[in-house]
Amino acid sequence: MTATALRRIMTWPDLSANERCDWSSALNTVTHVSCRHAGFDPVSPMRRRVEQVGSRLGGKPATRSNVICRLRKILHRLDVIDSTLEELTIAWTALFERAYHRMRLELSCSMRFCTAKGIAPEAITDEHLPLFEIGLTEWTLQATPRRLVTGVRRAWNKTVTSKVQIIKVAANALHRSGQPSAERRPPSTQP
Repeated sequence: MTATALRRIMTWPDLSANERCDWSSALNTVTHVSCRHAGFDPVSPMRRRVEQVGSRLGGKPATRSNVICRLRKILHRLDVIDSTLEELTIAWTALFERAYHRMRLELSCSMRFCTAKGIAPEAITDEHLPLFEIGLTEWTLQATPRRLVTGVRRAWNKTVTSKVQIIKVAANALHRSGQPSAERRPPSTQP
């Protein structure tokens, strides 16, 4: 399996020669250190093996981080991880555009997760963050997903101040796109 993954890396035209070498090296490192084939394994066992790489490489955190980052890019390109992520809905896109640019990375990950699960912005509660954390643990190589979940909570709280604001932003986005809003009220009748 590792040989198949290495052959596919060599065929990607958008990578430079150095990137191909680095990505292949990361895949080989995980394979040799764990004494197993790294390509196309379920993500959870692979993440455990990648975390073991740090101790076997002499405990250099930068080396382990580089290996994890490159391996994650490979797995993403091979559709082993993150394959369930979808494009953002109109309401999520409107909230994403309001977010401060430094917080968009954390928010985009959680917004794509919510889109895949069919969760609307106005339906977000505190119960969704543990689901998001479980999703991160299961589908990514993130060693400490709680740090990312904390970043998502912080970014969400700075971007959105109330449920009313979420509903207004979502309704405005739907109105601009020309799609009917699910939250339209019947016209009121006055006596």
